[in-house]
Amino acid sequence: MAFGKGIQKNYHSPTEFKRGIHPSTEFKKGHIPWNKGTKGKLKAWNKGIPCREETKIKLRLSHKGKKSSRKGKTYEEFYGQERAKILKKKLYLSHKNKLSPKKGKTYEDIFGKKRAKEVKERIRITKKKEFQDPHSHYHNKEIQERRIKNSLKALMKRPTKLEQKFINFFKKHKISFNYCGDGSLLIGFKNPDFVESNGKKICIEVCNKVEKSIKRKGRSYHSWQEYEKQRIKYFNRYGWKSLVLWQEELKDEEKMIKKIMEGIKP
Repeated sequence: MAFGKGIQKNYHSPTEFKRGIHPSTEFKKGHIPWNKGTKGKLKAWNKGIPCREETKIKLRLSHKGKKSSRKGKTYEEFYGQERAKILKKKLYLSHKNKLSPKKGKTYEDIFGKKRAKEVKERIRITKKKEFQDPHSHYHNKEIQERRIKNSLKALMKRPTKLEQKFINFFKKHKISFNYCGDGSLLIGFKNPDFVESNGKKICIEVCNKVEKSIKRKGRSYHSWQEYEKQRIKYFNRYGWKSLVLWQEELKDEEKMIKKIMEGIKP
């Protein structure tokens, strides 16, 4: 083949790739790839070489004002159902049983004292802006409720010993109340322990008088009597009738049944 000026020697004309015609440089069955066995051994030619400031500016300007095609999309929307399943499984397996290198470390440990101050300040400013924005997730009732429910499920082992006693008591005397103290029901931003099973707006809280009488920082009540009043008042604000039952009252079961029956009367 004759080569003119500016034409490379390894150039192949389209006619060479027609059926039955194969150039000598074509990769064929039995050939060994040049990079076989080098997985994890080869290093990028530019590894460790810092990027020039000019290049950084060019890259920043080229991306300015452009939105990522993936932004706001789920794996299913971007890759399709089948591909998304495969990718999610790969991600799960790659992270399974692996601890994050940042786990248990402070900002100072990760970034150093000087850099940590800058990072913390940047986070503080962005969080403050988000909180001031009335449309942010901080003011979204659904997100707040979901967060409280998830934290209740994760942080607390439910039901507690006291709650289990009352579950057994309700079953024994066939009192129609279902357990919901695991965060499955929120009234406002409070989670009662039991709810009436027939759809009536009646809930029950179960507590210990001694525990609720302990004075602690941040508590708006200083006795079990105050706690009972506050709780009833709070649920009543949302149109719910509520009862507070105490562990000490379980000793007299007949008296307890009377209290519940009187409390749930319309």
